[in-house]
Amino acid sequence: MVYAVLIAGAGPAAAAAAIALAGQGVGPIAIAGPSRPLPAFGETPLFSETLPGAARIMLHELGVWQAFTADRHPPCLGSVSQWGSDRVEVRDALTDPQGAGWRLDRDRFERMLLDAASRRGVIVLPGRAVGVQGEAGDWRVRLQPGGEVRCRTVVDAAGRRAPIARRLDIGKSRLDRLTAHITFSPAAVSRWDGFSQVRALETGWAYATRLPNGSRLHALFTDADLPAPEGPALRRAAWTGRLGQFAGPGWAAVGDAACSFDPLSSQGLFHALYGGLRLGCAVAEGRLHVYADEIESVWAAYERHRRAYYGAERRWPAAAFWKR
Repeated sequence: MVYAVLIAGAGPAAAAAAIALAGQGVGPIAIAGPSRPLPAFGETPLFSETLPGAARIMLHELGVWQAFTADRHPPCLGSVSQWGSDRVEVRDALTDPQGAGWRLDRDRFERMLLDAASRRGVIVLPGRAVGVQGEAGDWRVRLQPGGEVRCRTVVDAAGRRAPIARRLDIGKSRLDRLTAHITFSPAAVSRWDGFSQVRALETGWAYATRLPNGSRLHALFTDADLPAPEGPALRRAAWTGRLGQFAGPGWAAVGDAACSFDPLSSQGLFHALYGGLRLGCAVAEGRLHVYADEIESVWAAYERHRRAYYGAERRWPAAAFWKR
């Protein structure tokens, strides 16, 4: 079989793109997963787990709103931060015109999206896409542990490492070396349960939240070459980076494969859904250049906000992390 589109990866960006493509009548479509080597939210949480209220529109567009609400993800009530000063600032979701967001059970969220894609006729292949040869209209994608599939358009939705784009010699630049050091602890009831907590430190910044399973997640974000906390911790890449281009003849990248956002932005999942939707429409209409321009605009806005937010913290001008 020759697929119209093969999507490398099985995360939210891949599923959103597949659902959007199926809705446009494109087919056959295949997803080649898994999207990442580590377990999902319940076991080793990621850091774009908070989905903002503005995502309601995209969940409706994808036709998964009812399935999403049925999973009863707990609300994200806002954020508590100490940034730029010792003053504690509280941003309540009640002041957001889009309403409260959600603290996701990532496993359940991804299963819901893949189930929705499958119901629309998308085929989920068991292998992981690790290589590509050919040209637009006739790609041969190599899967691991074995096998090869053919497709007319190939999409890289396989995370920060962007294996398909890399095989096509599309370089990915990194703006920093940010790494997360993650630990978990039992969580007593707190007045800030339901809020995301962020605090700037001399060595980086800290994040904490109560997880849906009742435990509390703690993370220190600092550069990979700077001192890390003592004791066992899970390390996860959190660097900001982007591909040199986001699409070309017969190929495109979406989600973290295209742009890797700093977890401080809380935009990873939102961007994955948005990018998947826009890419699905662009492939169906044969307008990949329009998609690439849209992601360029998203990246430019992200860079401005990132510079402004990190620039607002000036308490440790001599510290290595903040000098960078």
